[in-house]
Amino acid sequence: MKKAAKALVVFFVCIPTAFAKAADMPEGTVYVHTARNSPEIAADGVKVEAASGIELPARNLEFKCGKGQSVFLVLSNKTVVFAGENSEIKIDYFRQAPPLLEDSDGEIESSHSECSMEISKGTFYVIAPRLRPKSAMKLKTPFGNFDLQSAKFFLKISDNGAKISLVEGQSSYKSLEGKTDFLKSKQNGTVVKTDAKSLYPLKISYMTTIEEDIMKNSFALCKNVSDSVVFKFGGGKPQAERIVRKEFLMRRSESDYRK
Repeated sequence: MKKAAKALVVFFVCIPTAFAKAADMPEGTVYVHTARNSPEIAADGVKVEAASGIELPARNLEFKCGKGQSVFLVLSNKTVVFAGENSEIKIDYFRQAPPLLEDSDGEIESSHSECSMEISKGTFYVIAPRLRPKSAMKLKTPFGNFDLQSAKFFLKISDNGAKISLVEGQSSYKSLEGKTDFLKSKQNGTVVKTDAKSLYPLKISYMTTIEEDIMKNSFALCKNVSDSVVFKFGGGKPQAERIVRKEFLMRRSESDYRK
């Protein structure tokens, strides 16, 4: 009986410790892989000179791409975000637990993470490793919010609505009215702005083969970007290192992100 009571004491003492570790998860790194034609960048409200190869703190980070501008971002859990022209995105925060292995194969997230992003307009392609069960990726838009467990998706936000295409993974969606819907692999979720009393319901449909083919090359570019960066976690903040793999040197021209 005494042993059981002692075990219970240890269990309840450990609970707040576990929660404290989650709350104290260190900040990750956002690496600007490619910044085309000098998009606007601000960190904590301070303007940052746009350049490829810079590392930025993963909080209150804003990117604005105008005409002819775009940016590839790589988070230290190997998530790649491509923002096309006339796009705006803000990374509220990105936190990542120190991984056991510095550079995993990229198929599975090296350690659990938490990310919250606000996307106000534009076109985005995102690829990510398979997120761990405790990880969270949240996207806030003017038409509702997405909570994603997705390895590959496309998102477009305009004045008239939003469209998300889940090539792989799943996501929940919460409308501005608080209604929840669910999306799975090979599904589109479309929200159209209307004057109806019900605010912006989500319409779910299956992706067509033509839609997948149109997106295929953009996702290939994101994969090339992911393969060209590794992160080192040597006891401190994750640091990006640019590498060139043999496969990249043998790339096909349409898969060259440098264009």
